[in-house]
Amino acid sequence: MVEKKTKKEEKPAEEEKKIEAALPQEEKQEVLLENVPVESEGGMEAPEESDESKEYIAATEGRKLLIEPETYLKHGVHIGLTYRTGNMRKFIYKVRQDRLSILSLNMIDERIRLAAKMLAKIEKDGILVIGSRAYARRPVRRFAEITGVQYISGRFRPGSFTNPNERNFREPKLILVADPIADKQAVREAARVGLPVIGVCDSHALTRNLDLIIPLNNKGKQSIALMFWLLTKQYLIERGEMKEGEEMKESIDDFVSQIQPTKRIEALIKAKKKEKFRSK
Repeated sequence: MVEKKTKKEEKPAEEEKKIEAALPQEEKQEVLLENVPVESEGGMEAPEESDESKEYIAATEGRKLLIEPETYLKHGVHIGLTYRTGNMRKFIYKVRQDRLSILSLNMIDERIRLAAKMLAKIEKDGILVIGSRAYARRPVRRFAEITGVQYISGRFRPGSFTNPNERNFREPKLILVADPIADKQAVREAARVGLPVIGVCDSHALTRNLDLIIPLNNKGKQSIALMFWLLTKQYLIERGEMKEGEEMKESIDDFVSQIQPTKRIEALIKAKKKEKFRSK
């Protein structure tokens, strides 16, 4: 299944690019602070009021999801950005008055299932999972350790798919990227050599060259951890290595990144919270 591509994709704001470019390479964070709700110690703050939460859960139409809808909401998987690209609009349940995109819970759940089925059809040594963002590195590593697939947790070296003389040259059959923007080099090279690509995409993702989109808040450490935990479990079920209804010994917390924000990011978060408080 190949995702259709539109000619016009909204570009992220220039201000967003400046924020990311201003940070040192190793300190680029998962949240673009101008556009994403603040993440507290307990996880991403849910944007809905109680009535909205009930309405949102009711929109699942009684479907049996991979996990309770309340758990999805608690981990903030549905929280998008204020920017939306054309191909991501179909995954958006609604846009709030503050312009934040709210991703469809049904679509999130459905695409995790589809990704697990797609991955299960490929031999383990032919799957490569990539996560360069700090909050994605631990979930990617844990997914690979438990399932036995290959992974790159950190920087993707240019030429890894296209240059046989590159020290880290690889020839996977399929790749999964935790963020097609942060991992754009891997996506470009995969397209060049004809590799299928599964991408975990926020509302502003550039979806060109992706064969399967998993809509998700891929900037929050709680959200990305839950997604990879669910994908691990569903992958093992699809492979017949685990029974339906059986529990993994690893918990969601085992997938959550332990990286703490830098002092600069902490200051920006505090300023964001103050601004939010004043606006009420």
